[in-house]
Amino acid sequence: MFSGENMEYNDMNVSRLNFYLFTSDKYVRNYTKQGKDCHAIGFLLSGEGKLHVNEQNIALKPGDAFFIAKGTRYYSEWIPKDGRTHSFYALHFDFAIAPNGMAFDDGLIKVLADQSLILPLMRSLEAELQKPAENKLKALSIFLGILSVVAPQIETGKNSRCYNSVFPAIEYITAHLDWSADSDYLAKICHLSRARFFVAFKSATGTTPLRYSTDLKLKAAEKILLSPSYVSVERLAEQFGFMSSVYFIKQFKNKYGATPFQYKKAHRDQTEGL
Repeated sequence: MFSGENMEYNDMNVSRLNFYLFTSDKYVRNYTKQGKDCHAIGFLLSGEGKLHVNEQNIALKPGDAFFIAKGTRYYSEWIPKDGRTHSFYALHFDFAIAPNGMAFDDGLIKVLADQSLILPLMRSLEAELQKPAENKLKALSIFLGILSVVAPQIETGKNSRCYNSVFPAIEYITAHLDWSADSDYLAKICHLSRARFFVAFKSATGTTPLRYSTDLKLKAAEKILLSPSYVSVERLAEQFGFMSSVYFIKQFKNKYGATPFQYKKAHRDQTEGL
């Protein structure tokens, strides 16, 4: 296990900053009595993880980044897989005074949606902490970079708890953009009644499961549409599970204010400076 030393920057309001690389066989950590004594950001490298909080069971797989708020009462299980030990990065931190917008709720655990930048930043922090400790400002700047990626993804209060309860549905929708998910099935995998699922999903995301799925499909279709290769509207409609190309064009225009053809032409003209 690699551990960065405790680094104090009281003049910068950071009272605790520890970095760890955990590697071991299966083990359990129990914070159900005292609660977590600091905030934590983690990134699972190998194996499997399970976080249990507020009667919710959150499964983690390699590549998942997650946030745990200070004071959260939970327990975790870390499980090797395929004959390998499990390993994950953990960044523990706290503030002398909670900054505006970062007074995170007790009981908040969230798997982060945007994880692409967290691993390279974690690796940079690991490398920096293995250098001589005369100047820790670079380590602090990397930490603030990680926090700038994580903080906008964290919502406090009721929304955060609703997000955790419907996370299995959000994860499923994101992984299956080629078809329209059945609401009854989504409620089932979240262990909620259909009515409670719709209320929780709307509270967590601000929209319905269908609208959420459609928006993700349209964003993915837009990226393909703007790529150099040619992909027909009919192919995009089929790829993302729209009932017809006509319906796809209608949904695309509602979101982007132009048909796919008009949108691509405008982007091409702008790129070419016309």
